[in-house]
Amino acid sequence: MCIPRTKQPALLVGNPSPPLEDVIKTPRSLTTHLQSGNSTPSRCQLPLELIEAILFHLRHRKAALKSCSLVSRNWTHYCRQHLFRQVTFDWDRKDSPRGNSESSRFLALLDDSPIGHFIQILFITSSPFSTAPRSHVDITTESFARLLSRLENLKFLHIRSFQIRLEPQAEKDPLVLQMSYHRSLDNLVIDDLTISDPSFNYNECSPIATYPFLRFLHLFGQISSLSLGRCFYKGRPLSKANAILSPPPKFKIPTLKLTTGLEMNFSSNSVKAFLECIDLHQLESFHVAQAHSQNIGLTNYIVERSPNLTNVSLNLPDFLFMQEDRYYWRNEYVDDWNWNGSPLFSLRQLESITSGIHLIGDNEGDYHNKWVQTILKSLLREMKRIDHEFILELSVLLEKGPSAVNLLNWSDIRYRMEELPMLTKMSLRINVSGLGGSQAVDPDLYDIPRRDLLALRERCGVELDIP
Repeated sequence: MCIPRTKQPALLVGNPSPPLEDVIKTPRSLTTHLQSGNSTPSRCQLPLELIEAILFHLRHRKAALKSCSLVSRNWTHYCRQHLFRQVTFDWDRKDSPRGNSESSRFLALLDDSPIGHFIQILFITSSPFSTAPRSHVDITTESFARLLSRLENLKFLHIRSFQIRLEPQAEKDPLVLQMSYHRSLDNLVIDDLTISDPSFNYNECSPIATYPFLRFLHLFGQISSLSLGRCFYKGRPLSKANAILSPPPKFKIPTLKLTTGLEMNFSSNSVKAFLECIDLHQLESFHVAQAHSQNIGLTNYIVERSPNLTNVSLNLPDFLFMQEDRYYWRNEYVDDWNWNGSPLFSLRQLESITSGIHLIGDNEGDYHNKWVQTILKSLLREMKRIDHEFILELSVLLEKGPSAVNLLNWSDIRYRMEELPMLTKMSLRINVSGLGGSQAVDPDLYDIPRRDLLALRERCGVELDIP
């Protein structure tokens, strides 16, 4: 569309912040003018930089992007970058007349179009309304490798809520080998996943074939961030006779996250085999989103053996206790690990510490709260030993209403915080539950001494975040 120079909109003369409505109207007017037959495509061409700027403003408005894609081939090409950047689909969903699954149609689309080049974030899930039995809703290694081979720019993959079936000798398949060296895939999230291995041999001691979950992880050898939720495998628990004879190649993963607790249906030998596959010297960041009894020995093992770990994020659970200024796991669910009484970790190497504290009001949580208060004081005391600048993010959940607020000695906390010379930034968030949800605490409403909070806020170099 030819736009008279005297009436060019602000968008075309370099206004850095055009109203979003004007941005949307520009491609729509171009489309309407093209469809009217009064102009040729050559007269509707805009500079590519301008097209990119328009689409950048519309990147979160799919309806507007669809309209833009009808303007011309140039517009279609740049729209695809935003429309197909993030894709979510149900692997087993069947709603076509021929009954083809969504995965089959998606793979066919990748074969017949260039959209796979634009996909950077992929969520794969299993429909909760599927009519197929859960045990039959699965992905074979070959089909999974076929999918990833068509997504050359994929950076983030989230797999959730179904079963993956490992095929015999799958590691020798050229597509599977290509999948393990995917250059762009950086972040892998696994949640609520069942691993099925038809070739599983209870009497076999092969370092990879004996452990289906490890076989699956080895398909992603180039990732830098691994996030694990609920993972299971189908088969009998492994016995001590199935110990690994030689360790598999190690994963070099800088970031490891346990999202909902590592609820693996594994024996201790299997979990240890999993840990042996991670090069803990490369681990820089470790996160536990939810305290779970099965994380006890695992967290201890990982943090103690990661010399380059600089960022730790975990809840302060009630299964920790303090003895001689060190953290210890309480003797609970760790008999098979033989780590009872070993220290959790030292804070001296860390640059960023994120911790959650859960306190219970009334008289129901007396025992629980004593442990938490002791841990908090020990945590603050341990921070005095840090000889480099660090950041602390502290989140406090107060359950059972206002009575839980008094469980924290704010004057003592302020005193200890003022003794931390290397603390450069602190974030403190207080929430209270018990009134039909969780809400931010008003310090005045719950009689938290304002002078103590202000003293922390005004401390040199410390930022205090209080709702």
